[in-house]
This record gives sequence, C-alpha cells and structure tokens, in this order.
Amino acid sequence: MALISLLEVPGAVDLDVDGLVFVDNIDKLPAAVAGVRTLAASTAYYFTTEIDLAGDRLVLSDSTVLLGSSSETAILKSTGLDANTPLLTMESGGPNPIQNLRIEGVGTALYVDGQGGANAALDWVAFNLVGCGEVGTIKDITNLVVNTSAWLNTGGLVLDGTIATVAFFQTLWTLPVGSGKT
Repeated sequence: MALISLLEVPGAVDLDVDGLVFVDNIDKLPAAVAGVRTLAASTAYYFTTEIDLAGDRLVLSDSTVLLGSSSETAILKSTGLDANTPLLTMESGGPNPIQNLRIEGVGTALYVDGQGGANAALDWVAFNLVGCGEVGTIKDITNLVVNTSAWLNTGGLVLDGTIATVAFFQTLWTLPVGSGKT
C-alpha cells in the first residue's frame, strides 16, 4: 500500500489560513499596479520556491512578514527590474521580519524608511542577498538585527537617519570583486 501525503488528497488539508499566504507562484501575490505588488498589512507570505517577479517589485505594509522554506530554495528575483529600483520597499513604520529567504540578482535589494516609528524593527534571520549590486538604504528605524545570513557578492548598504541598534551576528558578507564598494 502506497503512502499518500495529506497534501495530495483533495480537501484533506486546508491551506487557507487568515494572515498567512503560501506563495508557490507569482499568481499567489497581489496583482501588480504599475509594476508594484503591495503586500497586505499584518500578513505573512510564505515562499516555497523561486519566484521571478518579471520586472515588478514588492512593497511591504505595516507588519508584513516574509518567510521562506529555506534561503537555499525560496528565492525572490525580478528579471527586468531597473537596477536603481529596490526589489523590496518598506515605508510603513512598522516591523518587517524576514526569515529563510534569498534575494538574488537585482540591482538594488531594498529601501527601508521606518519613519522613526517605535515599531520599525527589522529582525532578519537566514536572509541571504546574492549577486545584488546594492543592498540599498535603511533609515529611521529602531532596530536592524541580521542573524545567520549571507550577503554574497553584494555591497552598498547605506544606514541613514536615526537608528537605535544595528547588529550582525554570524553573517557572511562578500563584496563584488573589483567594485570598490564597502
């Protein structure tokens, strides 16, 4: 008798959970408006595979959480995105945790403006940036804590404004060869 996964039996498992969106293809994300896909507030997006946003970018709202199955398999990229346009934008003043996710091959990975919010915390674990021209700008946040991550062949992090804490723990970082970036 063959063992059948409950996920293979129609109706056996309900993956529709309030506040949690499983993303295994681009169609599970909100529709793009002028190249921007705005993710819902107080919602966790769980990426299970590589997703190419095909020139679009993501805007995170207050308390939007990005999760992946593993930073080795859950990959976000956007073929055709302008190199100066950040793949991820966070300007809500609220927390935006990221865990077990990789951003790969974009010109600018992120732009964060915490707007000085008391809850503008960035707790990132196993958040890898690979082959990105620039990390991007992070400003006016309470905390940036990066743990057990790898920022490889990626440079150009700008910290701006008022930031209470910046902490990198067990994080590898290599710069693009010959880039002169710091």
